[in-house]
Amino acid sequence: MLFSFVMPFYNNEKYLEEAIKSVLKSSVQEFELILVDDGSTDNSLEIARKYALISNKIKIFSHPSNLGPAKALKTSLKQCLGKYILFTAADDVSFSHRARRCLQTFESDSKIGMVISEAVIINEISEPTNEFYRIPNYIDVHNLAIEQMKRNYCLGATIAIKNDKGILNKKDILEYADDYELSIEYIIAGYDIGVIREPLLNYRIHSNSVSNNKAALYSNTKKALNRIASEKIHSNLQKRGFDLINIEVALGTFNLFRGNVNEGLNYLQGSLKLIEEEIDLSSALLFELYFYLGVALYIKNDLKKSLNAFEKASEYNHQDPALLNNLAVLYTKVDADFEKSNAHIAKCIRIQSNYLDAQKNKRILESNYNIEDLKLTERILGKSLIHRENYIV
Repeated sequence: MLFSFVMPFYNNEKYLEEAIKSVLKSSVQEFELILVDDGSTDNSLEIARKYALISNKIKIFSHPSNLGPAKALKTSLKQCLGKYILFTAADDVSFSHRARRCLQTFESDSKIGMVISEAVIINEISEPTNEFYRIPNYIDVHNLAIEQMKRNYCLGATIAIKNDKGILNKKDILEYADDYELSIEYIIAGYDIGVIREPLLNYRIHSNSVSNNKAALYSNTKKALNRIASEKIHSNLQKRGFDLINIEVALGTFNLFRGNVNEGLNYLQGSLKLIEEEIDLSSALLFELYFYLGVALYIKNDLKKSLNAFEKASEYNHQDPALLNNLAVLYTKVDADFEKSNAHIAKCIRIQSNYLDAQKNKRILESNYNIEDLKLTERILGKSLIHRENYIV
């Protein structure tokens, strides 16, 4: 068996048929479609059974009650017989050439264990929204292992993986159905991640979409990522030949994201010491270092040092919207310089008009609300990710 498409579902009667039909149209016909019903109470299971009668490629497994997306995904993966596994959401639409393009990428390099692609964003009635999931131009198979520690570029709906049971059968893996965790497990195992710069599916955003519930997603992601020791990542990145300062900045960023502020700060401060030994460092790396140092110090409530770090970051990129927003917050809280703060917020919004943190801060500054409610942005904004207003935070 070449491919296993996995499609867990729960009360997806509105979109399930379209999702199943898209897989059955695959131009690569050596595949199975694993459907796992997670205790649906609508007609989803009946739809799945109807298509199982039409195609012997479909296998259905059921949970007696709703166990959640993580358990449903794990059940799906345990049943896979394919050499490769394609993640397929029950409300998305795969293009017919998706498996073929993934296969070409896997076969181009034996070290590739995961493949990601781009996607077209569609709405509840399957219309394109003129928004896309894009992989930034600077991301490629050579640097994704380290860049993935700074931001998740592996959108679960676009992922294909080698069916490596040594990874997938780990006891605690995917307890929270997290694509970020899975990508790092494949990196630690020594695999590269292949990048396909074209949309291979329609990715649906709607009111009931799991991907719209950002707070719950982030909470689960932090829990999943905290299973992984920084030392394992550090060792892996060193073996891949990345220089020490890049590794320290990446791990500082990674630990801040998963809520380990002290560990993140230690890595970032370690990077500062390494700067003195380096002559030729990129402006982008130095900007990242000082930006995230500013974030860590802000969380630690060392506001003056946080401001100093952000001002240092501005020497390397004074047009970055997140930096401008954060400087506005700190000019207010540290110096009570409202004129300077308003100027930075205005400039920020001119550059990134749909930036929610900046819009909120603008209202607070204009209306004399409690300045403690000002919102510091803890991550550099994604350059080419999903372009939706509610994702730019």
